[in-house]
Amino acid sequence: MTYAQARLRLGICAVGWWVSLAALALFTGADERLSLGQLGLIYLLASVPLDLLGGQLLPLMWGKPRVRTLRWCRLYVKAAVLHLAIWWVQVSLLSWLYRSLGLWAALLLFGLASAGLLAHQLRLLDWLGVPLRRQPWGWEVGTADTRFSGGLLGLPWPGREEVVVPSQWLAPQAPSGLEACIRRRRNLSLSSSRAVGVLLALAFNAVALGYALTWSDGHPTSTACWVTMLSFGGLLVLPSGSRPGVLAADRSSELRTEWWRWLEVLQEEDPLRHGMTERIFHPIPQWSERERQFGARPGELKLVPWNLARYALLTSWLCGSLLSRAVHCNCGRPELWFWPPGD
Repeated sequence: MTYAQARLRLGICAVGWWVSLAALALFTGADERLSLGQLGLIYLLASVPLDLLGGQLLPLMWGKPRVRTLRWCRLYVKAAVLHLAIWWVQVSLLSWLYRSLGLWAALLLFGLASAGLLAHQLRLLDWLGVPLRRQPWGWEVGTADTRFSGGLLGLPWPGREEVVVPSQWLAPQAPSGLEACIRRRRNLSLSSSRAVGVLLALAFNAVALGYALTWSDGHPTSTACWVTMLSFGGLLVLPSGSRPGVLAADRSSELRTEWWRWLEVLQEEDPLRHGMTERIFHPIPQWSERERQFGARPGELKLVPWNLARYALLTSWLCGSLLSRAVHCNCGRPELWFWPPGD
């Protein structure tokens, strides 16, 4: 079993644990007896062993780079407190607005909170102590986690999103290709691919939240359980809507093969995953499929939703989902809870 396969199994176990817990609570009626604070405490404590495995033990067992234990513990505590506090306040407000003003008021709050998150993701990383540096082309982010891949920052406004790149991509040992990567991301912004991906992700989560609030009659714990169940459905179907956006961007790019081979190793992807595993768990196609697309249509990027699954994962947290930090790509990786990895 490879390291990537071990992480995938950890993610399956973590997601399965929270989905089973939510289903059991809804089936037995425990969701109506538990306060949101009690659910939050369970969420906080039960996540620790899973995150310890993902952040420290699995990298140690497979000889992979990892954040030093003391630094990881400090980062983990800060991120867990921040993540839980925002989750608790958001779900409480959603419940109160639904019961006081109705569904549309709650959905409006979700939209505003999502816009604030997308506009200020780097501020959350800054609060965690991640170094940020302004560059002529956008932002350089000095995360400790090598899986952080940056992307585009800001509201879904084509042409106005800012490029974000991890500091390790600027290191002297990195192969040439950064300039082409930055152009690729700017094209994703100019073509509206990123904007469409964000809006579709928000629409999916808004529908899930609407059903959850209606079925739970606005009870905050029940809402979180229902959103978790519906988000699980998104984890299964949305990756298939994300892969075409990655391949479309690859076809229009001028990236070199050695750059992507280096990133594939850096980001610990499994190059030999099964087709069914790819369809269900991976919104980013495997290397062999992407390699055939590079530069097929340079400069020509069609409008295809980009990063749909990961934006849905990120913003599901603002609906009350318990899954946003449980999947294999960010379990035990606190910096990635606020900026999931992409292509």
